[in-house]
Amino acid sequence: MKQAYRNILIFVVLILIAGGVYLYFRTQTKVTPVYTTTEVTFGVVEETVSSTGTLDAVGTVDVGTQTSGTIATLRADYNDKVRKGQIIAELDRTALSASFDEAKAAVVRSEAQLQNSQVDLERCQKLFALGHISEKEFTDAKATVAINNADLLASQAGQKRAETNLANTTIRSPINGTVIARSAEVGATVAASLSSPTLFVIAEDLARMEILANVDESDIGTILVGQKARFSVQAYPDSTFHATVRQIRLKPTVSQNVVNYTVVLDAPNPQMLLLPGMTATVAFVVQSSDSSLIIPVSSLSFRPDSIEQQRPARHEGKLIWVLNAQKQPEPRHVKIGLSDGAHTAILKSPDLKVGEQVITSVKNASSKTSAKSTERKSSAGGGMFGMPHGGGH
Repeated sequence: MKQAYRNILIFVVLILIAGGVYLYFRTQTKVTPVYTTTEVTFGVVEETVSSTGTLDAVGTVDVGTQTSGTIATLRADYNDKVRKGQIIAELDRTALSASFDEAKAAVVRSEAQLQNSQVDLERCQKLFALGHISEKEFTDAKATVAINNADLLASQAGQKRAETNLANTTIRSPINGTVIARSAEVGATVAASLSSPTLFVIAEDLARMEILANVDESDIGTILVGQKARFSVQAYPDSTFHATVRQIRLKPTVSQNVVNYTVVLDAPNPQMLLLPGMTATVAFVVQSSDSSLIIPVSSLSFRPDSIEQQRPARHEGKLIWVLNAQKQPEPRHVKIGLSDGAHTAILKSPDLKVGEQVITSVKNASSKTSAKSTERKSSAGGGMFGMPHGGGH
């Protein structure tokens, strides 16, 4: 009886052990690598220097007044096209007209005084020759003529000044262009003291813009006159515009111990999309590769795990891995060229082709091969948990 009980107990233990082993292998986790890939493309890699700057119109002129007064009329407004010599504003002429009349009267008075003193001088000259007056009286007469002549010149200069001030009440455009700013209003008083107040800002040609870009001292050595650049503005985020370096200004600007240099770029604006004051994000093209295959920089550091059986012999250049038709890593030898930090140009690679999927990283996807998961896999008709085994792009 005891022997039979012992046999039953041993049988039960064996059954439990066998069941445990079965369940262990049935639920054993299988690790499947999931590769992240990027398609090999064909194009150009550029090394660039980034900067920001402000757009402005080329040939901008500030129009002010040299005469103080009250603005009587305005004949130009924002965005108006103006011609050189066109009247764009007028000051009140009342006070200046009176000053001009006073200056003319002063000239007439000075002329009369000079004429009278000249007659006196002729008379004194005759009397002095006859000895009827002293030499001092004759000398005083000559001095009076000289003084009156000087007074006449001064009054004539005052008349010209008054005439100029009167003419300056009419403000004309100095160039052909477009009014981009107006800071004057009818009735406002302008005072032309040490500096002329700005009434209008006129841009000569909005089809030609310039960018004043700030370039860090660490990058200024790579910037050259005539160098190409491209830029974008927030108003048109999907558009790229082109510019050319015209000038590198030698005077630096220092802000918070950061040294920058101003680089001036010419930017054509034939479609009039660019407006003065826009912020431009500029990329100066320092180097550019020839057209070639392009791969991501991250693919150069990828190495697959447990791939010893596929490890190739030593070879000149760099080693990258592509995902083949069987979704397995396959090595390629490449000789790399210029890099922009994110992509690298391929100088030579006999096996690599456009469209191949180069591997950049890998992660391990775990899937349980239990009976229930097997049933789910069969019913889903796809990979584990409904996901394919191949890598993402």
